[in-house]
Amino acid sequence: MLKIVAKYADTWNAFGTPKEMRERNQMLDDYCREIGRDPDTLDRSLYYWATTSDTDPWASKQAFFDVINPYIEAGVNQFIFDQPRDDQLSMLEWVGAEVLPQYASEVPRTVEAAASERIDTSLWKRPQDHL
Repeated sequence: MLKIVAKYADTWNAFGTPKEMRERNQMLDDYCREIGRDPDTLDRSLYYWATTSDTDPWASKQAFFDVINPYIEAGVNQFIFDQPRDDQLSMLEWVGAEVLPQYASEVPRTVEAAASERIDTSLWKRPQDHL
């Protein structure tokens, strides 16, 4: 699948732990380079199931950064979160007013290169319908 993404996609959306996302991003970078594509031309998106995760990004400002920072370090540059509960809407307003403008002005982080054949994918989480 990642080879198809490298060849045809503008954005790749996935899920997983920060470690899994870092490894997938490294593999995707390798595949892009193999076909002569600049890996930076491909956006990396994460769907984060807040309701089933250990950390609710809408719980507090610190919780929000605790969730996104490891993924940013892993090369993710777009996020899709479940919507906050009604009592958490002020967090969504804060993210829109303060966090997004801050991150939009930053230079994207580079993920260190790794040979995709050295990455063990056997422990990656898979959706229930893929088991």
